[in-house]
Amino acid sequence: MSRVPLPGAAREPEVEIATGPAVPALVLRAAVALLGAAVLVLAALAPGGPVAPGAVPVLAVLGAAPALRPRAGVAALVVVGAGVALLAADPLGGWHLAALVLAVHLLLWLAAVAARTTRRTRVEVAVLRADLPLVAGLQAAAQVLALAVGVLAGATAGGDAWRLLGLAAAVGVTGVALRRPAQPWWRSLPEGER
Repeated sequence: MSRVPLPGAAREPEVEIATGPAVPALVLRAAVALLGAAVLVLAALAPGGPVAPGAVPVLAVLGAAPALRPRAGVAALVVVGAGVALLAADPLGGWHLAALVLAVHLLLWLAAVAARTTRRTRVEVAVLRADLPLVAGLQAAAQVLALAVGVLAGATAGGDAWRLLGLAAAVGVTGVALRRPAQPWWRSLPEGER
């Protein structure tokens, strides 16, 4: 059924929306899958860890689960699983720890973005770029904290207490990172850039 305008009736205004470069949601979900797999594999490869080397491929597949259901909090379960494995392992080396902290942070951030998409959604690069200063600041703080806890856990007799303190601090940083902003990014833009 088509609409026929009445003679003398006002025409609906034409609207043109300009968008910038966009990334398909499937690319975001693929990145979430790779990061989830990286988190569990990095945790499984921790020295002295409880995970058998033959289980690493299975963990890589399980790590990809957040890409299938990003809204269900599966990414958080992947991080919890990695944390439990790390509690039973020896302290991590500097680069191993830094890579794990980076992978966890990117996993949680991209899973939160992917949770707001459907499979056919396209996310503008500007949306991802708008969060980069906050993400970079949180990542810098998390890396310093992880390095300090890693040094203290490996160098002192009470290393387990420092590891638990580091785990509690990581949970706190995650809570800050996942908190919803009081004002969405698009409302903070000047009127001409909206």
